[in-house]
Amino acid sequence: MPFLAIMLVVTFGSSFGDKFMCQHAMKAPDEMRELHKQFYAYMKKMKKCGCKAKKVQ
Repeated sequence: MPFLAIMLVVTFGSSFGDKFMCQHAMKAPDEMRELHKQFYAYMKKMKKCGCKAKKVQ
């Protein structure tokens, strides 16, 4: 998880992230809402089973 978090920060902070990922997210609000819903459903499921994600600092 820490490696993934670092890679996402680097990617979103790059010109690639700005041009393609960020602008796509702004133009596709329905898709972003669905991803948000699925992510939090997954996190709720993980919490229910007792799994814990490591805290990234």
